[in-house]
Amino acid sequence: MLLLLEKLRPRERAVYMLSEAFDYSYAQIAEMLQLTEAHARQLASRARKSLGAERRQSVSAAEHRRLLNAFLAAARAGDRAGLEELLASEVVCYSDGGGLAA
Repeated sequence: MLLLLEKLRPRERAVYMLSEAFDYSYAQIAEMLQLTEAHARQLASRARKSLGAERRQSVSAAEHRRLLNAFLAAARAGDRAGLEELLASEVVCYSDGGGLAA
């Protein structure tokens, strides 16, 4: 979600989420957002390009399904630690301290 918020403009986020996550048609999205269908398609295309530029490696369908099932199970159970481990197990943070020494 943070990547969506950081990389996409509000209309791009809306079109992308409605299309990809909720499977709305472009005609439905256009009506909801008061756009033309062509404009909705263009916004979705831009969103996919913006997000696709960040991908470093492809994930197999089996791995995608495994991660999705693990995410849904942890979210449904309210397993915050499980969600954090799933989403952040390989995260590394580098910082210059913003010019301040610690």
